[in-house]
Amino acid sequence: MSKESKIEIEKLRITASTLIEDGQSVCEITEHLIREKGANRVVAENVVKEFYKDRQKHYRMRGLFFLSIAGVVLIGSLVLQEMTNELMSEWNKWAADGAIYMVVAVKLVLWGVAFYFSLKGLLYLLFGGRGVRIRRPT
Repeated sequence: MSKESKIEIEKLRITASTLIEDGQSVCEITEHLIREKGANRVVAENVVKEFYKDRQKHYRMRGLFFLSIAGVVLIGSLVLQEMTNELMSEWNKWAADGAIYMVVAVKLVLWGVAFYFSLKGLLYLLFGGRGVRIRRPT
């Protein structure tokens, strides 16, 4: 592939990324690249498909990242519970009562954070890139 064609394809990718951010469909972007930029239909379709695949991969990775954060937070909550159980056996009753309330508050916060990140991760995995609609030209 010549240097000029690589430059043209990169210009088409930049235009496609701008149009995808504006929320246009794959079909509209392909037609725009053909009409406005004078691209070949096959090249325009390949550029849009490649960019769309990269974008979907990005959303999947982001979703998995958020799910891993949720998992780490839940594991931290379990470790906190085990540490608390060990400490409760050593403390006297009055100190243990106050510590229980503190631990419950911290666990509720950790569970809330884990729920937030797990929900965010699942939404990225299921609906990431929702601004791009795949429609075939009629």
